[in-house]
Amino acid sequence: MSLQIETQPTAEPVTIDEVAAVLRLAPTAADVTMLTGYIKAARETAERITRRSLVQKGYVYYMDRFPWPGEVIKLPVPPLVSVASVKYLDNTLALQTWDPAEYFVGDKQIPAIIAPIFPNTYPFTACGTGQGVEIHFTAGKSDIEELQNAIRQLAAFYYDHPEVISSDKADELPLGVRSVLRANRIY
Repeated sequence: MSLQIETQPTAEPVTIDEVAAVLRLAPTAADVTMLTGYIKAARETAERITRRSLVQKGYVYYMDRFPWPGEVIKLPVPPLVSVASVKYLDNTLALQTWDPAEYFVGDKQIPAIIAPIFPNTYPFTACGTGQGVEIHFTAGKSDIEELQNAIRQLAAFYYDHPEVISSDKADELPLGVRSVLRANRIY
């Protein structure tokens, strides 16, 4: 299984002005450039810790084959916005698109699922390629206020302590930010 970002986000969940307000800063052009990078780094840190997509991005999820009958496909990045297509390699290694009328997308639960609608079954898939199934979907939600606040605080922290960005140690994050991110983690 492999997950790749197909479409990068077009906007961040917080603005430069919001982070500048936290810092009580009238940003210069150089500050705007730095804050843009710190906001992205803060969002990516928050996504890594919470295991959520906090802005809308397009993904492609590759699987070797469809699951066994009776099992569901669990999409690895919540929250799901939409499924664009489910494609698979048939026995001649030709890429086919699975008819959306034959499967159900359960987007209300976490993780979102895809399963055949009875009496349909999963299509036959050529296995062993590592890419027998590819699912194109969009995930992300940026309107969770406490996560937006955590990203603002973390971006401001990065502005004051830029050396922390290159560290993967969650212990170096401010305690309140760390607590909010861990409380919103998907297991």
